[in-house]
Amino acid sequence: MTGTGTPTLACLLAAVALLSSACGDTAPVSAPAAGGAAAGGAAPAAADALPAALFLAAKPEGAVPVGDLKKSAKEGETVVIRGRVGGSKSPFVAGRAVMTLADPKLVPCSEMSMEDSCALPWDYCCEDRGVLTAHTATVEVDGADGRPLRADLKGAGGIAELKTVTVVGTVGPRPDPAVLVVRATGIFVE
Repeated sequence: MTGTGTPTLACLLAAVALLSSACGDTAPVSAPAAGGAAAGGAAPAAADALPAALFLAAKPEGAVPVGDLKKSAKEGETVVIRGRVGGSKSPFVAGRAVMTLADPKLVPCSEMSMEDSCALPWDYCCEDRGVLTAHTATVEVDGADGRPLRADLKGAGGIAELKTVTVVGTVGPRPDPAVLVVRATGIFVE
């Protein structure tokens, strides 16, 4: 393999996050595990362990909000990004160390003065879709093979929907300015 699987997976995950962000009664969209078998295929691979040093005891300095970083991030650079877990109905990819972050400047529906708020406030369904796209990013924890680990981030280290996190990592491929993937090496949960 030439290493093109990771950018493709990152783009797929970003598309899943964006497509599942609208309000409605449709079932949440879930991405298949990269390299996984289709229904009725081989048994799923064993879960990977998250790196012991992934969760940081102190908040990293110099964090940049998601929307600001998305405007200027360059592939391969080390960054410190801050946001809230959310931006879609399912901000975590089940069975993969992948989540979406929304800019902390965005206000989830549950914090707005509205009579009819969304059932899933972390999907920011009250926000304009273009604004949401400009202010969300994907965070993944990769293994030695450069692909997201087979581990769930939800619940790990206290991570949950709408939690504010600061992530240290490297910017992945940016095939389009709307795509920002940060390959995390450290996560601080506020």
